[in-house]
Amino acid sequence: MESPFITEILNRLPVKSLLQCRCVCTRWRCLIDSRPFMESHLNRSIESSTNLCFCCRGSSSLYCIDLVSPGDVVEIEYPLRWKRIKALGSCRGLLCISKPDVRDVAIWNPFIRRHKFLPPTDTQIGGGLYPSACVHGFGYDDENDDYVLLRLIQTFEEPIESAVSIYSLRANEWRQLQEMPYYLVSTRKMMGVFVHGRLHWLMKRELVPNSAKVLVAFDFRIEEFVEVHQLNFIDNRLDIDLAVLGRCLCLIVYGERRGVDVWIMRDYGLNRPWDMLFSMPNHSRPLGLVRPLAYSQNGREVLVRVGTETLRWHDLPTGHDRRFDIIAMPVLEAEICLRTFVPVN
Repeated sequence: MESPFITEILNRLPVKSLLQCRCVCTRWRCLIDSRPFMESHLNRSIESSTNLCFCCRGSSSLYCIDLVSPGDVVEIEYPLRWKRIKALGSCRGLLCISKPDVRDVAIWNPFIRRHKFLPPTDTQIGGGLYPSACVHGFGYDDENDDYVLLRLIQTFEEPIESAVSIYSLRANEWRQLQEMPYYLVSTRKMMGVFVHGRLHWLMKRELVPNSAKVLVAFDFRIEEFVEVHQLNFIDNRLDIDLAVLGRCLCLIVYGERRGVDVWIMRDYGLNRPWDMLFSMPNHSRPLGLVRPLAYSQNGREVLVRVGTETLRWHDLPTGHDRRFDIIAMPVLEAEICLRTFVPVN
């Protein structure tokens, strides 16, 4: 049994240092590999927002970049040396990735280089004869201590059909759920956003022109979709995306001329008010996709992905932007991650 003093010191170290400490002695290795220590280290990282980094994909490479020390850039190999990946989400130290066609899916901890391929699922609707949208959401079911992947498939044409299936990492199997009573909204980013123990999407109750968008969440406890908020404070005809920033839900509203507004729900709950966080003007040309990723250490700036290739630090008090060039290549995809020891089985 290691002393509480040593355990507390180890608990405050980053993953890279802990990997080195595992080689010191057998007692330390057993302690660091234990489930209670992993959970304690993970929870401390979440509460203090330490061990944060972001994984960004270029044309053919994946890089892990430390937000506190941006000069620390590490290239990461994909599982089985996949040439390209698509990120389906990040949650509590694990990444859910797939090939671009989403036929092969894996849950991956890139920091301990462990991954697990998901069993295939043959979910189909409309006999596979009609064009359809397939979206995913990756999250954590705290009640059952389980990582889950939700897959939604919905046809584009009448009669509209949908299929919902859920994968459990603990059981290593897919289950079919009841049909979803909402309609997907075609936006730039259709992956579910995990925050406050739920997966979130923007959806519609009915398929009629200019019908209102609603914020819908999948509740793991009852395995149903519930409405979180009606977006009555904005023009529902505008293009809208969701994101998560500092464990808060964000709404990205794309104006036709004035640019992009980012709203934040600081207090999560039914019909809670949204606060305007910042705006980014279009200037000479449209910004394209805008996605807030993380706060700076002092909380004054927000790291924002702008367009398909650019990262910027946006200064909240002044509204000024500065480029964040850390690798000599365009950033095609970026996902905020926690460096942890969380296993994939």
